[in-house]
Amino acid sequence: MKIVQVLVSSGFGGAERLFVDLCNGMARRGHNVLAICPDRFQGLSLLDTKADIIIENVDSRWDRNLFAENKIRRAVKAFNADVVHTHLARTASLTGAALKNASLPVIANMHNYVKLKYYKNIKHFVPGTEHQASYFNSMGVAKQNITVIPHFSNIRKTSPVSHDFSQRKLVAFGRFVHKKGFDLLVRAVALLGQQGFDLELLLGGDGPERERLRQLVHDLSIEDRVHFSGWVEDVEFFLQKAPFFILPSRDEPFGIVVLEAMASGNCIIATRTHGPNEVLQDGNAFLCEVDDVEDMAKAIFSAMHNPEVAKHCSLNAEKKFHERYAPDVILGEYEKLFQQLITT
Repeated sequence: MKIVQVLVSSGFGGAERLFVDLCNGMARRGHNVLAICPDRFQGLSLLDTKADIIIENVDSRWDRNLFAENKIRRAVKAFNADVVHTHLARTASLTGAALKNASLPVIANMHNYVKLKYYKNIKHFVPGTEHQASYFNSMGVAKQNITVIPHFSNIRKTSPVSHDFSQRKLVAFGRFVHKKGFDLLVRAVALLGQQGFDLELLLGGDGPERERLRQLVHDLSIEDRVHFSGWVEDVEFFLQKAPFFILPSRDEPFGIVVLEAMASGNCIIATRTHGPNEVLQDGNAFLCEVDDVEDMAKAIFSAMHNPEVAKHCSLNAEKKFHERYAPDVILGEYEKLFQQLITT
């Protein structure tokens, strides 16, 4: 197949990571891939130029929308594409407008709970969870135009990892923004310390709340327990630094970091947000309520206080990853969907 992947974001988060992984994965499975993205895209160097990937840069500035639409239209036509796959709302809006008169299928990955005004020219919707699918159906998208395909992770263990679950060591990472809940995690670590249960937290990431988080750590006098690691480039290596991983999010539509922790054999602690709720259950993770510092502290304590149970959860989570969220599994589902849409 000739597959076009389109992304006009220049940052690098979960949606951008999926864009890169789909480009590389489809090319390695023998498909011709056209990757349309800004030249400022932070994940540009991660695209496998040794595979059959053509990269077309597009100017993603808001005042260049018409130029971007024209470039997308010309690039897709010249490539003689079979299917076009977009990521994030603005990409869907630009690409949908550019190809509204085209006869080929234009689909959109739904990375968040968004307004459908950006998707009026999209033919098929691909949410990552059943909860997202229900949301878009309630917003008026017909069920036959929705296919749920979970996200996946290309993470690979660089060496066999045997975590020591008797260690009171915890990692977390992501963008330092309110919805990720890192302030809740810092307060939970402080609360456990007040209760006589000390642990070490390695906190990776960056973002607008960085200084606020650092100040909170200082105000709670836990600088000796919370260590800021900066933006995490090597996820595999970072996850090997501790046996426990925590996702403290207030809101998480899916959470690729959860898959990475599952694949790495970490014991996972997570809030009961919509995305992780469909991936994690009691038996493969320790779960806590959203926006609840005390319950988060209890979950951390339960995980660290029961190393054998923690090990059992990590093994169950790793098994589920390989059965349901490994690259070959998910890429196969995308291939099946693309073929169906092309022949319909």
